[in-house]
Amino acid sequence: MSRIRDELLGARGFAYLFAIAVTVAALIARTLLSPWLGERAPIILLVGPVMAAGWYGGFGPGMFATAIGAVAAVFLFRVPGGPILIDQPHGWARLLSFVGVGLLTSLMCGSLHRSRQRMRDSEERLRFALAAARLYAFDWDYRTGHVRRTENADALFGLNVHGTSDEFLDAMDPDDRIAFTRAIEAATPRDPYYQADYRITHRPSGERLFMSERGKVEFDPEGRPLRIVGVVTDVTDLKRAEEALLDADRRKDEFIAMLAHELRNPLAPITNAVQILRQPEHAAGAHVRAREIIERQVRHLTRLLDDLLDVSRITRGKLMLKKTRVELQSVVATAVESSRPLVDEHGHELVVRLPEQPVILDADPTRLAQIFLNLLNNAARYTDRGGKITLEAECEGEEVVVRVKDTGVGIPPEMLPRIFDMFTQVGRSLERAHGGLGIGLTLVRRLVDLHGGRIEARSEGAGKGSEFITRLPLAIGAAAEPSGTSAETAPRPQQTRTRRRVLVVDDNRESAESLAMLLQMGGHDVRTAYDGIQGIELASAWWPDVILMDIGMPRMNGYEAAQRIRAEPWGRKVRLIALTGWGQAEDRRRSAAAGFDAHLTKPIEYESLRTWLERPA
Repeated sequence: MSRIRDELLGARGFAYLFAIAVTVAALIARTLLSPWLGERAPIILLVGPVMAAGWYGGFGPGMFATAIGAVAAVFLFRVPGGPILIDQPHGWARLLSFVGVGLLTSLMCGSLHRSRQRMRDSEERLRFALAAARLYAFDWDYRTGHVRRTENADALFGLNVHGTSDEFLDAMDPDDRIAFTRAIEAATPRDPYYQADYRITHRPSGERLFMSERGKVEFDPEGRPLRIVGVVTDVTDLKRAEEALLDADRRKDEFIAMLAHELRNPLAPITNAVQILRQPEHAAGAHVRAREIIERQVRHLTRLLDDLLDVSRITRGKLMLKKTRVELQSVVATAVESSRPLVDEHGHELVVRLPEQPVILDADPTRLAQIFLNLLNNAARYTDRGGKITLEAECEGEEVVVRVKDTGVGIPPEMLPRIFDMFTQVGRSLERAHGGLGIGLTLVRRLVDLHGGRIEARSEGAGKGSEFITRLPLAIGAAAEPSGTSAETAPRPQQTRTRRRVLVVDDNRESAESLAMLLQMGGHDVRTAYDGIQGIELASAWWPDVILMDIGMPRMNGYEAAQRIRAEPWGRKVRLIALTGWGQAEDRRRSAAAGFDAHLTKPIEYESLRTWLERPA
């Protein structure tokens, strides 16, 4: 009883209601036809509801219609003269025949109903599998061009279920059509299978999708293609993941090369300065200058290593903040003081505007100052000489908003969503050798997140400056502490036997000046220039014997400067030596192609350099 109740009240309840409805309709029809039929075919019309109920609902509703019809025939249905079955000679036989026919009909219809239900379930599972796998099947009449696809082709890929091959080829990327056609034409009766990858445009949305098709070509006896059947899989997510991995791998390689470059750059002036200190016969002023160079460059190295370690700690969730009450004004003052040497080196104007009333934050003072220091240094590096950097803060509700704005190179629109990603740099090129590892902004964002704040970057485009807006909840703060270290000494350079006219071209002023001092102590006549254009102008007027030139420089990189020097009559006899932090095989090949006689990586050992200087022209 409970099963019948569940069926009547459940999903199949409508089937039983349908059985009642069609049986009642048949009884009404038989009653209306009684004046003409009389006692003929008294129950033949009741077989129809049994078949209809069984077809629609299966065995149960079919037998339910049989039972209703039998009861109605015995007790309800009347012909003139009384009940038709009990009082007639063959009444019981007819009734039993009707029940037997109803039973057989219900059994057959129930079997058909179950088959249809299994088929519907199978089709539903197939549709789900096709949708989950993002693929569709097709049948292509190659002679007429008509293509029939599974239903999901329209919803997933914007392709008509019944379409033509021309419509499909129009949606395909033009660069892929030839390869797709060739893949089909390469199929033969002996090897009818083919595989092709291509891109299509999803017509409703315009999105480009990557597809992978596998099919089989059926041929006529003469070997002409008749029909193609196959499946097409959407591999867009796989392709995008592959591209993301390739991009991550490329950025990793760039980061490793950039790390080597950034480490070599400070090591070069340190090495030169240490060798200067090994010359006791020279003035104390040179020694003081050398020590200052070492201190600054070692601090720079320390910051690089600290940034690397901090990013690693944050990524592994190991960085812990040491929060305390601190004034925003004191934190900013610390950051400005630490960034001042870099700002002054680039000749920038730095404007700081802070609220007159103390802004109290509750955070790690060292990490908060690190945030603003990285933003200021980033602005200084990516702004051409003589630019303007503005740092201003104001309270907005329960937040303090700190804006660092510059008049620098700006950020292209396509780079804005990625500007805080690891190893990302804007304008990484030889002409814009700003330095850095591409982790500063990543570190800034994660430190801001740890303080419960948020940061965003804005720019109107390349060459139009940029603005970084940091929002921190009030009662959070951070401060910075400078760090320093010392350097070991290097072997003492020896005096050269041949006096040379040497031009040092390097945008790193301390590297150029320290190397010039070292060469002067070795008895050479030395001049310095700080970019490619200035180096060409000085060389054309002075005609040096040797030019030591950096590769990555602003305005004009070393490769182009070397090519222009070699194009001049006086430049064909000059010995050109690339002295750079870029030391990979491709860098050496490019320097040789540009006209350099040698490619030396920073920091250079003085003995190696002396060998090149004393080599006969």
